[in-house]
Amino acid sequence: MGRPISNLIGQIFGYLKVKSYAGRGKNGHSMWTCLCLLCGKIKVILGKALVSGGTISCGCAKPSNFKDLTGQFFGMFNQLEVLHRSDKIDTQGNKRYWVYRCTICLIEKEIGGWHLTSGSIKSCGNKDCQSSHDVRVAGGKAGAIIIHGLSGTFLYKLYLNMIYRCYDLTNKSYKNYGARGITVYEPWRNNIFSFILYTMFCMPETLAQFEARTGKRATIGRIDNDGNYEPGNIQWETDQEQGQNKQNNVLNPEIVRFIKAEDKAGKTGTYIFEQVKIKYGFKGSLSVIGRVIRNEIWTNIK
Repeated sequence: MGRPISNLIGQIFGYLKVKSYAGRGKNGHSMWTCLCLLCGKIKVILGKALVSGGTISCGCAKPSNFKDLTGQFFGMFNQLEVLHRSDKIDTQGNKRYWVYRCTICLIEKEIGGWHLTSGSIKSCGNKDCQSSHDVRVAGGKAGAIIIHGLSGTFLYKLYLNMIYRCYDLTNKSYKNYGARGITVYEPWRNNIFSFILYTMFCMPETLAQFEARTGKRATIGRIDNDGNYEPGNIQWETDQEQGQNKQNNVLNPEIVRFIKAEDKAGKTGTYIFEQVKIKYGFKGSLSVIGRVIRNEIWTNIK
């Protein structure tokens, strides 16, 4: 029998693991003998159907029931990378197992997919990866880690919340952040010290200065609500200010330029506030307009 164009033996497609080459079908296409990981049946499947995803089982499962986790990340700091499906199935034969790699210590383990998607398991179990919340060194060797000693601090909690909102599928705020494509600047995501150094030396005021000025605890907010957590787009905010930073009341570069132009023309803050509401449908507060005028936020736009 003819040889296949590519070798699929050992690969997993949906619930099917390719065991051997079965020759060519009536139309000359490659056929493969596959093991169904759900029910254990052996069936010969058309190679094109496997590769395209059109066939994912021997017939005992529908495509809509299968969720491929390959290549996805889960857990603390998005540190668990799913490599591929496992041959293992549970006793009922309807739950899937996956092989994942911890991107911190590089260990590979087998786990039930429901543990990943539910968030019940967030790390590989290694005490250095789990309890001390180590962070990968930006630009360092794979698996290199540092102990930051910041666990339990207020700033560390802010940092973790920022990460979880963007990358933890089980976080209640994920739908408003990660699901909208909001990400964290890669050097910050991989190294908390990179983030802290930015807040200390590159923002208009430090965390301590902000809290001394407002008399309130700070949160991390984004200047452009559709932008990422990245240099030039984060600022300290009070809980009230962050609550006002909804998708229907946020500022954008066009509104900020209008505010600053009106301010240069000698218009009062109250007048500008009313004009912004009329012209742009702005639903934020007068205090936000005042912060723009005082150049406390949106400092990159003149």
